[in-house]
Amino acid sequence: MVNSTFTIVGRVTVSGEVHLILADGCTLTVKGGIQVAQGNSLTIYAQSGDSGKLEITDVAEYNAGIGGNNGEIAGAITIHVGTVTATGGSGTNSGGGAGIGGGHGGDGGNVTISGGTVTATGGGDAAGSGGGYGDGAGGS
Repeated sequence: MVNSTFTIVGRVTVSGEVHLILADGCTLTVKGGIQVAQGNSLTIYAQSGDSGKLEITDVAEYNAGIGGNNGEIAGAITIHVGTVTATGGSGTNSGGGAGIGGGHGGDGGNVTISGGTVTATGGGDAAGSGGGYGDGAGGS
């Protein structure tokens, strides 16, 4: 499956402890983002090196790209390797969700990035990684 692209349309919800392995040469696009609420965890790896990619796009307003929904504290999010791009949803009036972390008004939870290439952009003045607009930074 070298150089393949897979797309999921709709927000993915993490329940419990989930491990995502990004296959070499493949891109997984999630249109809507990944919800990781407090009490749940997502760990992202690449099959080898940083050649597997995860792209988060089209996130609803106030939700984090990867993490909490509007007003939610993020759970534990760990990125070891791979190429990850995530943008939080902007709010209609102001604010937004973190790229990786809390939704609008939600703390960033426990975000750990130990490797890989990560680009996280907050929506509407929220943190790239950490808390959503209007709350504590959180994250690590």
